[in-house]
Amino acid sequence: MKKSSLTARLALAPIRVALYAALAFAVLMGVILFAVFRDSIDERTLDGVLRVFRLSGPEGTASQIMIDANPQNQYALYRSRLAVLSPERVVLYDRSGTEAASAVIRMENPRLRAAGDTALVFDRNGAACLIVGEKGVEAAYDDEIIITAELAENGGYALATRRSGYNGVVTVYGAAHHRLFEWHSAESGFVMDIALNRNASMLAVAAVRQENHTVSRLTVLRTNRAEPEAVIDIPDHLIIEVHFMRDTLCVLLEDEARFYKTNGELLETYRLDGRYYLDVRVSDELCVLRTGRQASDYHSVLALLDRSGALIGEIPLEDAAVDAMHAAGSYAGVLQSGTLSLYNAKAELCFSAENLSEVKALRVAPDGSVLLIGQEKAYWVQ
Repeated sequence: MKKSSLTARLALAPIRVALYAALAFAVLMGVILFAVFRDSIDERTLDGVLRVFRLSGPEGTASQIMIDANPQNQYALYRSRLAVLSPERVVLYDRSGTEAASAVIRMENPRLRAAGDTALVFDRNGAACLIVGEKGVEAAYDDEIIITAELAENGGYALATRRSGYNGVVTVYGAAHHRLFEWHSAESGFVMDIALNRNASMLAVAAVRQENHTVSRLTVLRTNRAEPEAVIDIPDHLIIEVHFMRDTLCVLLEDEARFYKTNGELLETYRLDGRYYLDVRVSDELCVLRTGRQASDYHSVLALLDRSGALIGEIPLEDAAVDAMHAAGSYAGVLQSGTLSLYNAKAELCFSAENLSEVKALRVAPDGSVLLIGQEKAYWVQ
């Protein structure tokens, strides 16, 4: 009996040793992790650490996309698919993350717009413009010097150009590249910016003229009639940008943001009070302003406003440079020193992830998914 008992104990010894070794290793790793992260781990951080590895693109898109590294790249999303503009070419990726189409770019100052199923690339203060879809180049223009251009969700687009005898001409095209509407600026002043609503049925033109003082003018038009919906003169203010937010307009002036109905009625004004813009992102639901009081990215404030101009919240950002910012739908994302913070339409932090030092840019999708863009690949989180 003693011999049998001893034999049994000897047979179990290797199993016990293995179990003890595994337990000791687990305890040791727990101690190390606690020592490293004890000052920074909380429930939100743990949630972010776990969720950042759940890679899945929205609407069935690929979770990762291999891209060509170039620090001058520009990025945009079209229906949660990626468009990349480098100094040499524009590339559109399909839902599987593979290159669907590309076009060679020969432009001095290229700019990228993307929406619906297409991308638009134009040469600011040059004459070249391309409309590119996943089947290749759909249209090209090189007639007039381009001031700016906009692309609508339904595939319509508008080009603001210089033409002899006018301070600017805005031409709106349908998705089939036929001309819908043309507007000429005369007494309105020099065209500064334009905006289209989602179905290209409405156009907003921001212009500036000089009389005894600066006068900015916002003209709101329907693209099927000549008479304007509204003409709004704004004396002593320089208009910078204009954006449609579904059924309202966000107008960025040098020292305040104003929100109008399309009939010209003023809804709300958000004053910068001595601050100035560091970055601006406007979606259908959110106007996101990053403002500061000194000539750096530090000590800045993130202000979220809804499409009526009501202030949702102001978020003081940490004393670190902001590497990237973007907004879509009801979400706004900020990348600071390798940390991603995603805010919702209540100005609440709804997602965060750390240790993203390789990430150089980001794009937010309307469903709250975030595309993080590194040197050689882009991947979805959230």
